[in-house]
Amino acid sequence: NFLYSDGEALFAHGHRRRQKSGETAPPGLWHLTCTCADAEAMREAGVGVAARALPERVDVFASVPLSSGPWRPLAEGELVVVGGS
Repeated sequence: NFLYSDGEALFAHGHRRRQKSGETAPPGLWHLTCTCADAEAMREAGVGVAARALPERVDVFASVPLSSGPWRPLAEGELVVVGGS
């Protein structure tokens, strides 16, 4: 698994990781896309808000889902590119 950015795009590659069962298997990464529309709530959560117009699309990658949201597991060998032109 890896995350790489060239300064414009973020590349996320999913492979395998040690699961709760102790087995090394996919998914290695999980992906969540959400929209942040409440600047005050974002500030209260400790997230810096740029001077862009809200709502703002946010992509989060993690080894395990961090919330009960609609996280999507990356398939073994899958590459996701976020941002860029």
